[in-house]
Amino acid sequence: MIDNLKSTINSLGLRSFIFVVVCFFMNILLFIFMALPKGNFLEISFSFMTNPIHLVILFLSIFSSVSTISFRFKNQMIILRHESYVEYLKKMIKKIAIFISLFIIMDFICILIISIFKCNMNFKVNTHFIYDIPFSIYILFFIIRETILLILLSIVVLYLTLLTKKNLALVLSGLISIIPIFHVHSDVINSLMKIPLIFTDYFIEILYSNIFLEISGTIIQFLILFFVISLLEKIMIKKGDII
Repeated sequence: MIDNLKSTINSLGLRSFIFVVVCFFMNILLFIFMALPKGNFLEISFSFMTNPIHLVILFLSIFSSVSTISFRFKNQMIILRHESYVEYLKKMIKKIAIFISLFIIMDFICILIISIFKCNMNFKVNTHFIYDIPFSIYILFFIIRETILLILLSIVVLYLTLLTKKNLALVLSGLISIIPIFHVHSDVINSLMKIPLIFTDYFIEILYSNIFLEISGTIIQFLILFFVISLLEKIMIKKGDII
């Protein structure tokens, strides 16, 4: 895992790596100085995790990194046998998954540390205000979902980068990253017909009438992204080369 992480960081290049580090510390400073609703340790952490500005910075740092890594390897893959091409994609996806997982873990650890100083020593663990489960369990579910979604979205960015020119891929990554700013969802989701289909709705706090409905929506979102990835993969395999 460490070797894959080092290889991924080396693939970023100095400029992109500095950008990621700057974004990371911007998030930390944002959390330190941002006014958040009062609450206990976990509630304050969750408030920042679902903050649109935090999400935009998080998306920008991850998706721009994935796009840059993909493009840097692109030139090495112009002439390859089909088997080598598939193996290349598998290795890239593995590296990206490790990079994102560690990035999310570091981000969450920083949020937890800063929350200690912002919660007035209130470490009480309440139950979720709608679901009859401990809030700590819900946050764990939320982080796992966030990580999986970011990995799937990064695979989409990876494939788009390999199929298009660098500038277009970066523009698409930027557009994906700023979507959380325009979030307007406010109604309680109480049926499958109302489940949001836009992926960014699963990174913010949306009220569902029960936990099973939220899990169902999460599964549907996973299936949508798997379908998009499968479609892009077929296009890439059919092309047999990279633009």
